[in-house]
Amino acid sequence: MVIPDTNILWYEDKRKVVNPEFETFWSSHSSNYILELVITEAVKGELLFQQSSSAIRSMKKATDCMDKISKITGKEYRHKITEAKIKNQVEARFDNWLKGKDGRVEPTPADAIDWERLIQDSIWRNPPFEFDPKKEKVEKGFRDALILETVVALCKKERRKHTIAFICDDALLRDETKKGTLVLKQLDEGY
Repeated sequence: MVIPDTNILWYEDKRKVVNPEFETFWSSHSSNYILELVITEAVKGELLFQQSSSAIRSMKKATDCMDKISKITGKEYRHKITEAKIKNQVEARFDNWLKGKDGRVEPTPADAIDWERLIQDSIWRNPPFEFDPKKEKVEKGFRDALILETVVALCKKERRKHTIAFICDDALLRDETKKGTLVLKQLDEGY
């Protein structure tokens, strides 16, 4: 089972659903190994937000251009694109990509999360929350915490004997994930 973090799938050119390097990795390894792609709900949401936001910014530029054309010509010009339509189409494109990989989305285990601990970790900036003295008002880590909670819950409920790989390029989240997997190993030596 392969669970990529957002930073593994993210790509600046939003015309691509995910990073082409991940596509290359998946293509070259999924034909040689039995791989199961699992995307956490938070990772999917982050990618959809980033891609939708990019498209919406472009839509707003197009709207401004249409307004300018309307003023120059004296005729009313409008497009039929809406933010809701963009969001739906971006999600459909992502879902088609995931379906093509025989992947699935793992929901955030909201009922299993120790929200009091998570709140305290957030307040005190305990990992995966981050404290940057230069940016005291900026909080980073809530989505990472949801991703970590999902990965840990998935590992706890998974009973097949196989490798679960969480691929992450965020050192803080990766270190916290390692701590979580050590706890899981202690709970169930058969893991």
